[in-house]
This record gives sequence, C-alpha cells and structure tokens, in this order.
Amino acid sequence: MKSNHKNYNKNRTSYLGSVNYFIKLIQIHLELLSRNIAKYRYIIVENALRIKSKTELEIKIVRNKAAEMLIKKLAYTFRASFEKSNFITKNTIT
Repeated sequence: MKSNHKNYNKNRTSYLGSVNYFIKLIQIHLELLSRNIAKYRYIIVENALRIKSKTELEIKIVRNKAAEMLIKKLAYTFRASFEKSNFITKNTIT
C-alpha cells in the first residue's frame, strides 16, 4: 500500500513540476511579447515621424509592414521555443 502511495506522490510531483514549468514558459513568452510589441511600436512611430511630410496612406503602409514584421518574428520565436520546450519535456519527463 505504501509503495502505491509513493508512486502516486512521485507522479503527482512530476506532473505539477511540468505544469509549473509550462506556466513559467508562458509567463516568459508574454513578457517577451510585450517587449517586442513595445519595440515595434517605437519603430512604427519613428518611421511615421521620418516620413511626416508624406501622405497618410504611405504612413499606413509603413505601419502595416512593421506589423507584418512583428507577426513573423513572434510566430517564429514562439514556434522555436515551443519546439525547444517539447524537446526538453520529452527528454526529462519519465
């Protein structure tokens, strides 16, 4: 009876550890996303100010290009770290 209890606690601890790991991973991603968004917002504003004399349509084009860059970068960053986290969990969780 005691051995089953030990196995249950070991599995529960392992499960909770992996849940906490993924929660931490999500928190890190959210922080990185907010930093990247702030950085790209700055770039968008800076580019818009540089071309102040140009038309509103051209400013919108610059904003759209910066937004596309952000989306591509964030998609790649998330995919790469998700694949890395899957590799880590496959090799560490038994």
